[in-house]
Amino acid sequence: MFQAGGGQWLSLTSPLKHQVGAWRCIDRSHALLSVNALRVDGEDVRSAGTDGAGVVDVARMAGVSPEQGAVLRLRGGGGAARSTAHAWAEAGGRLHLVEGRRVMKPQLHASSLVGDDAQAALGIDFDGEGVDLGAALQVVPAYQGTRSPLGTAVQGGVLDGRWMLVAQHLAAWRSLWAPELSDALPTLEDLMHDLLSVEVALKAA
Repeated sequence: MFQAGGGQWLSLTSPLKHQVGAWRCIDRSHALLSVNALRVDGEDVRSAGTDGAGVVDVARMAGVSPEQGAVLRLRGGGGAARSTAHAWAEAGGRLHLVEGRRVMKPQLHASSLVGDDAQAALGIDFDGEGVDLGAALQVVPAYQGTRSPLGTAVQGGVLDGRWMLVAQHLAAWRSLWAPELSDALPTLEDLMHDLLSVEVALKAA
């Protein structure tokens, strides 16, 4: 939680993200049950979902362009998976959905879906079982656990979840918390460098 100017800005996890019906949502995340950020200014409460926007930003940073129809192979049906799937489709990308613990609802338009024979540029297993999805680049959503030295957040065609964490928070600042500061925000790469620098310092302490 961050406080500024009398308001409170929060990142949410379950179960709060499923109880935001009375709050004003600035995007489609309420309908997708994928709200992960709040801004509270007195009685004005606004919410947004930035998981999907974060994944799209990470993909672009890594040279994968949904705008050119790149295929995302995705496993899972929870809030982050729903947000990511719909954000990817809205950006022009295509998806191959792999059966997981939960079914993807609401369903995507058939024009956004491809079969398992499609070559996937990016893969994400939101069920957290470490399944290799056979994509050129894999994002591992987990970001808790062992601290990594600088540079190891990208290794062997795998992006760890720090990239998603950083990107979704930048998206929240741009769209919900302080859109007037969008031009002053650091780049995804710069903020990741700062995060890893802090991890190294903590490990050395």
